[in-house]
Amino acid sequence: LASDCILQYVGHVAMMAGTQKERRRCREFITWLLGQRRGAVTIGDVSSRDDVTEMHVPDNCKGWVTGNRGSELRRMEQETDTFMFMALDSRGDERLLIFSAHTGSKEAPTGRVAAERLVNELIQEKLQDDGRGRSESRSRSRSRRSDSRGGSPRRSPSPRRSPTPKRRRSPTPKRRANSRGPPPRKGHSDSPRPTARRGARRGRSDSRSQHSRARGSKHRGRSDSRRR
Repeated sequence: LASDCILQYVGHVAMMAGTQKERRRCREFITWLLGQRRGAVTIGDVSSRDDVTEMHVPDNCKGWVTGNRGSELRRMEQETDTFMFMALDSRGDERLLIFSAHTGSKEAPTGRVAAERLVNELIQEKLQDDGRGRSESRSRSRSRRSDSRGGSPRRSPSPRRSPTPKRRRSPTPKRRANSRGPPPRKGHSDSPRPTARRGARRGRSDSRSQHSRARGSKHRGRSDSRRR
């Protein structure tokens, strides 16, 4: 449609029908289209051609105009019956070329003029979005500066968590001392002392009683002998 030439593919062969100028134009379009698969296409001076419109797109808008893998360009091509792509000039500068055999008009939905109008709308939309982002960033920076000049209150340090007290093991209960007496000393027998002392006291009392009994029997014998 952009070349005004009838193009039909038969297998791997492209069949073109039309005037010589139309067929020449269609062949150029196919050559440039296949060249884009290998990289950027270089097209020199196009001022002598009557089927192209040259547009310089800002660097920050190129991705917005072309779209993901040229999706936006393909959409505008279908709407305006044109052939569009980014190409390098003789100095290596990249610009947008819009090819079509029909110039079109401001009111017409197709042609190079309609495609140029769609591209300008995308550029303006991108610039407005960037301007909004810059104004918002500037307002934020100004508010930050005013806060810093007015002495913004410092943030109170966050309270530190008190260290959790370590749990101490409760001391093992001591064994109850023997109710009969103090614990035995090292090197001595395990038998409790109080029982030994009581036994000794009982032995002494028994020996004393026996001794007193012996003395009593002697005094009785002496008294009996005196009576006799």
